[in-house]
Amino acid sequence: MSIEADLAGAGDSPAVLVAAGELMSTVNFDTTATSLAFESLGLALSHVAAIQVFRSAKLMSPGFSGLPRFLTPMAGARTGFATVQKTASALEATIRHLAQPLGALTAPVADGVEDYAPMTPRVVEKTHDIVRHLARLTAIEFVTAAQAIDLRGDRTARAFAIVRRHVKRLAEDRPTGPDFERLADAILAGAFAA
Repeated sequence: MSIEADLAGAGDSPAVLVAAGELMSTVNFDTTATSLAFESLGLALSHVAAIQVFRSAKLMSPGFSGLPRFLTPMAGARTGFATVQKTASALEATIRHLAQPLGALTAPVADGVEDYAPMTPRVVEKTHDIVRHLARLTAIEFVTAAQAIDLRGDRTARAFAIVRRHVKRLAEDRPTGPDFERLADAILAGAFAA
């Protein structure tokens, strides 16, 4: 795969081949294609994040889901997942911000001696950050979906069983951050991949 070769390769120009005693001018410095591939991935994932926030919000809305508001079995007496909507919205905004293209913002350095830099290492790093935030957002969506299934009494879905292995049903208000972190770690470890 081209991206694997680019990520594993050296970006030096000229390339110093010590064993051969050669100095070769190369174009390895230009990783624009790799940078653009990761930028595209980040933009695509920002759309996924927005869709996840909408789905979770609709699950928590009686008008859309027919379930108790904020998915609490004690409607009116408890907040359920109301505060989670703020976290989900903040995660989506962070992902959207990180998905903004970075490569076009480079400036000439070293008195114009250095070549154009598409900022590929930072683009790859911010794509990694997007994936980590998206795992948390996915954890929120899965936990709220599992709560909705709990409220309907259906425990047959494979994804539901995996979520419940990591996060218990919300019966009373509790800090939910550790639940989402635990499930986000499971998502990143491939719990839903098989």
